[in-house]
Amino acid sequence: MFKYQVLSDAELHPNQSKLKEGFATFKIIDANDKDKYNNVLTSKAGNQMMEVKFLLRDNLGNEGILKDYFLADQSWKIHKLLSAINKAHWYKSGALQASDLKNQVGQCMLKADPSPQYPEKVKIGSYVEQEQAETVNNQAPRDPLDTLDDIPF
Repeated sequence: MFKYQVLSDAELHPNQSKLKEGFATFKIIDANDKDKYNNVLTSKAGNQMMEVKFLLRDNLGNEGILKDYFLADQSWKIHKLLSAINKAHWYKSGALQASDLKNQVGQCMLKADPSPQYPEKVKIGSYVEQEQAETVNNQAPRDPLDTLDDIPF
């Protein structure tokens, strides 16, 4: 039997504290346009949608996971996401394979998500197009997991 030390959530994820408002880098870790029964995902209003899960790192080094949702009639939002991951040319096809978004990296702006139950919660406010990201930070977006590459084997 393999035995290991049990750590608290804070010990397991020391940098995963509360995300702060402002610029953040992201990596898309999952994207789905189907539910667990393989049916098309739809909003409460019945519109086709896609759920995208992001691993984010804010300017202070805090990490977190957020989801964002894209509706079929939100072409502007889909275009902003594709521009942020330097895949704007995909937009013209009018269709997007959710699995193609996995592992793409970019930048976004986090903003406060006012809620009485969760006063310090943030959400993705907008996506930063590649050209804007380069002028703001003078560097291309990096994969938030890059700092985890120091595995000693």
